[in-house]
Amino acid sequence: MKKFYKIGPVTLLLQDFPTNNIYPFALWKADAYTTAETEPDITISYTPELIVPNGECVKTERSLFVVRRTFVMPDGGMLWQQEDTENGNVILQFIVDAEGKDVRLTVDKSESYGMAAFESLTFIIFYLLLRRGVLTFHGVLMEYSSKGIIISAPSEEGKTTHARLWRDNKNALILNSDRSSCYKENDKWIGFGTPWCGTGGENINRNVPLKALVILKRGKENRACVMENHKILAEVLPHVMYPNYNENLTDSALSLLDEFLQQIPVISLECTPCADAVDVLYDCLEGFI
Repeated sequence: MKKFYKIGPVTLLLQDFPTNNIYPFALWKADAYTTAETEPDITISYTPELIVPNGECVKTERSLFVVRRTFVMPDGGMLWQQEDTENGNVILQFIVDAEGKDVRLTVDKSESYGMAAFESLTFIIFYLLLRRGVLTFHGVLMEYSSKGIIISAPSEEGKTTHARLWRDNKNALILNSDRSSCYKENDKWIGFGTPWCGTGGENINRNVPLKALVILKRGKENRACVMENHKILAEVLPHVMYPNYNENLTDSALSLLDEFLQQIPVISLECTPCADAVDVLYDCLEGFI
């Protein structure tokens, strides 16, 4: 299997990725991003070969059933793996070269016909996009009246609920329910959908000019205002996806964010999970969208 996909400004090649030939549903979310371009910026392949990490473990994430670890290898590459918490066995493993151009899936014992491996790329792909001038926020990317709006908030704070209220009451489109990626083209910031969209599961392959970033917090009443300049960085930076263990990529993220904030207004929204909050934000966005 050899398929090319266009993710924003970047062309991906997926090669020999594990799947079920009878029911090849593992990559169904990627099908909408298929492209005729054949010059990949990033190649993702499957070459079964368990690699023993011999670099520094720079990040560990634990959940009820798995542990995810990220290692920086001696050659500057990255190794990411997911382990079973019961016995420490490696379930999934990816290794990325130092330039972020070649990604190899080296272990897939998930018995999911490639689905778990594809979804796990969410822990890697946005750092690779960052190398190519793409800034990504943890947030919902929404399109309203052909304009893009990012709604960022911590998990379980209500960003997806609010975006769905826009969808249901304003006919907005949710281009991604968990990752808001964008890049600068001809002096304009363009948001775009990707197949990796968290547990919300919503994504659309569309590009849209960005007009605002909304920082949402759950409140007892609905109020919105343009954020004061001295508060912006502290409020926005926690929602930016970047590898803080990589100095060069951290610098790239901060540089892109500085450019972004010079052009895109940031709105503070405190809201309840009701339709009235949509009107409050809409009134504050007037003039931007």
